[in-house]
Order: sequence, then C-alpha cells, then structure tokens
Amino acid sequence: MAYYGKQKHLIKGELQIFTIKGSKRGVWYCIIKIGNHPRIRKSLKTTLRSDAERQAFSLYNKSRALYAEGLPMTNTSWKSLMSLYDAAKNYGNTTRHRLKMVGLFFEKIDNIRDIDATLIQRWAKWRKENEAKK
Repeated sequence: MAYYGKQKHLIKGELQIFTIKGSKRGVWYCIIKIGNHPRIRKSLKTTLRSDAERQAFSLYNKSRALYAEGLPMTNTSWKSLMSLYDAAKNYGNTTRHRLKMVGLFFEKIDNIRDIDATLIQRWAKWRKENEAKK
C-alpha cells in the first residue's frame, strides 16, 4: 500500500506494525484486529522497531484479555459508561439524582481507567463541600 512506509505483520490478520510513508519522524504504529471488534490503530510513540514490536505485543495481549472478558478494548468515557448503564438498568429518582451528582464530578474523565483512589477521595471532599453550600 502507498500509505505504509515500513510494515511488518507480527500475527497474520491480527497484529501489524508500520510507519507512515514520507513521515519525517518515522514513528511506528500498530493495528490490532481481534474478533468482530473494529480494528484499533495506535501510535507506539517510538522510532525503534524492536521497541515497537514489544509494545505492540503488549497492547495486543491486553486487548485480547479485555475482549475475552467482554470489556471495552478502547477508552471509555464516563458519559458513555453512564449511557450504557442507563440502558441496562431501571432505577428510581433517588438513584437517578445520585448518579447525576456523581456525573457532575466525573464527566470530564476521558478514560474510566484513570479513576483511582486519589480521584475518589477528591470526589468525596467535593461532594461534602457542595452539600454544605445548599
């Protein structure tokens, strides 16, 4: 293909690494295709082929594990997670209000995997401060 510079298939039909033809930096990218999930294209942010292969295999194994467990293989935002939850559950007004309050704090999160104990502690402090203002 005219788009690719250097290219190597690490696992036929499932994992390949490549550079973009004419790119000044020569950064490696990978394409992962697992099952019926749309293919994932990701920059490996390295110009070294050996590092690119190692990172690509690592991403591939992580993606296979997520796919096997039925978990999202790409980043999931708080908003999309909440819309999936809303579609799956039927709950009352109290729960809806609590979820709305949680959403006000966490809606800026692009990837739910970024939520850690520190962020949850900040949520608890933020919630108490906002309840005191009422």
